[in-house]
Amino acid sequence: MFIGNKLIYVELHKTGCTQIRTLLMDHVGGVLTNKHNMITHQTGTIPIVGSIRNPWDWYVSLWAYGCGEEGGVYDDTTAPDSPGLRLLPSNEVTRRKEAWRKVYSDAKKGENFRGWLDMVNDRDYRNDVDGLYAESSISRFAGLFTFRYVCLATPWHLLFEKEESGGFSGMEELSEFLDRHNMWTDVIRTESIPDDLVRILEDTGHGLSKQTKELIPFLSGRKINRSLHSDTIYYYDEKSIELIAERDKIIVDRFGYRPPEYREADN
Repeated sequence: MFIGNKLIYVELHKTGCTQIRTLLMDHVGGVLTNKHNMITHQTGTIPIVGSIRNPWDWYVSLWAYGCGEEGGVYDDTTAPDSPGLRLLPSNEVTRRKEAWRKVYSDAKKGENFRGWLDMVNDRDYRNDVDGLYAESSISRFAGLFTFRYVCLATPWHLLFEKEESGGFSGMEELSEFLDRHNMWTDVIRTESIPDDLVRILEDTGHGLSKQTKELIPFLSGRKINRSLHSDTIYYYDEKSIELIAERDKIIVDRFGYRPPEYREADN
């Protein structure tokens, strides 16, 4: 999380957050408190800004990062002492580790990605991926990306209280919760980081020089923590496209994202 005098930036995983944070530190200045912190209580009037990404791109990026043996999801799904594996019988730990490593074995194979995506959304494997996600009512009907978005866009204590009282019945109730408690006053899209960042900084009273306005788009072109993978559509078939359309519907609808156009020849 980046905390400046005139805005707070909450970092949602794999949405260009390292790049955004670097630009903010270089051109605004502020304090960093770890990376993907959740806000316990909404306090004060300082604007809170988040970042978002096309969900079909997001899942490919998260998986490809793991193919490079990087990231928390990779660690949790392949490490023998990870929270999701440590309580299982040793033979089951071995089997699951091998299954996860298989789908991470080649970032150029679409079938590996689709197998990984099915596992992430499989009730039996969710605890390997993220224990909080697996235990939440949200995991029953929504994807990991939606869960992480809700955790960072709403006050954590309210989300915790909701889960303790029985959780969410479905997508409609979760959407209503977001309508009432969303803390983000604006959003930076991964697809338009320079334009969104300049606009938000100006809207929040940061006086940007002409040179800075010209420099931010240039620096935004230098990707940080880039995952090596093919174009998004290469990894999808009709079933996997629909899986994300259904389980991450809140992000698709709220931010107007469209699915990739599947062509059988690409797969």
